[in-house]
Amino acid sequence: MKSPDRQMPGAAPAASSGQGGLRSAASPNRSGRGRPAAPSGSAHPRRSERHASEPAHERFFRIEDVAELLDVCTRTVRRFIARKELPAHDFGGAVRIAESDFKAFIERHRRS
Repeated sequence: MKSPDRQMPGAAPAASSGQGGLRSAASPNRSGRGRPAAPSGSAHPRRSERHASEPAHERFFRIEDVAELLDVCTRTVRRFIARKELPAHDFGGAVRIAESDFKAFIERHRRS
């Protein structure tokens, strides 16, 4: 005789998908949101279609990261940004500095 599946006390009952708990390729991910398929005429170029001079991905730093790398306070970094000495990007209130902009900033402030 087969014993019934045991659960931990207080655990929610497992939902049965009829496939032994396996999700199909078309089912949503764990967060419940499926990833929509990209349209065939997408406005974003594929990696292979990008120019060779463009990096595959740009690394971004937080203001705190730049301050730590320069050994200055975050207020000083914010001043550099306000004076347009250090370009910054605003992603919905999160200010980030691109690695390439940070390197260019360092080069411009190098003493000979």
